[in-house]
Amino acid sequence: MPSPNRPSGLPGLIVVLSGQAVSILASTMVEFGLSIWIFERTSSATVLGGMTTAFTVPFLLLTPIAGAMVELDLRTLYLKDLRLIGCTVLDDGVFAALVRRVERGEVHPLVAAVFPLEELVAAQQRFLEKSHVGKIVIDIAATA
Repeated sequence: MPSPNRPSGLPGLIVVLSGQAVSILASTMVEFGLSIWIFERTSSATVLGGMTTAFTVPFLLLTPIAGAMVELDLRTLYLKDLRLIGCTVLDDGVFAALVRRVERGEVHPLVAAVFPLEELVAAQQRFLEKSHVGKIVIDIAATA
């Protein structure tokens, strides 16, 4: 539960984005000021170029992999039977080809059992047994 003193929702997002903007602006100002100070002290374009490189290269190398750092205890993942699925951007034709295969009936889900909604408890028990292979389906249109 969020702290009552901490903004949430859109106001919270605005606070975070504002803080990020101030941080980026301050970092850029320090970088600029330090570059000017070093150039005034050394009068060397080579040193200024080195400073610019020293400020730019880490940004270029780390930006693609930067983001929210997430701590994940793998025991939580497997003990709770959770699934982590990753995806990368595929070529334009991959999804269209998959849809065509589904439409032709070439791709079928593996169904272990189908239960009507009225037998939801039995379906949950079957799931908890962990003896099935495939999906356990709840048919909301069927009646027991």
